[in-house]
Amino acid sequence: MTGKSGRLAPSPLEPARSRDEETRVSGAPRRALACAAEVLRRGGIVAHPTEGVYGLGVVPGEARAVARLERLKARDAGKGFILIGARVEILAQLTTIDEAVVATRLSGADRERATTWVVPAHDAVPEHLIGPGRTVALRLTRHPIARALCEMLGSALISTSANRTGQPPARTAPEVEAAFGSSIDFVVRGACGGEDGPSRVMELTTGKVLRE
Repeated sequence: MTGKSGRLAPSPLEPARSRDEETRVSGAPRRALACAAEVLRRGGIVAHPTEGVYGLGVVPGEARAVARLERLKARDAGKGFILIGARVEILAQLTTIDEAVVATRLSGADRERATTWVVPAHDAVPEHLIGPGRTVALRLTRHPIARALCEMLGSALISTSANRTGQPPARTAPEVEAAFGSSIDFVVRGACGGEDGPSRVMELTTGKVLRE
């Protein structure tokens, strides 16, 4: 995919070759993060801590992994997923909104609270990632483990709360394992951030709060 400046940019949906050697992270063993990134590259599901709850992550370009995730959560297709990233320029490729506006919103709001922004989806975004109204939900994550996984992949990462639909999300690795067992492929152990639940969700174009 080409960036809005016309320069060739890293794909926001497909992982790059291993970047493990470039990343050092506090809060989780480096070897565990490297294993998790490799599982994701191979189309697996990885549980990982985020700002408020554990998330279930898959590579967004892997349609079969996304379908498996929907079945695992007993989630209706067509609702879309939250995509997290470590760099604005990766996430900005997924929307038609100007990169400068995306950067201001994603970077600014997260200093106060983890906020996911719902934006108009770029035409190149696959249907299995599209939410209601042809939108996509983006968050610039500040959690060190979630950021490290995105940096290792060199792409965005689907990250949806680790729970089956209607159940409370897990906040610890043992809770994830109790809820999903062998249905997921890898659990990165680490502490969630200081939030008390999933991220706030807002529409970028209107400022409307969709989930507090």
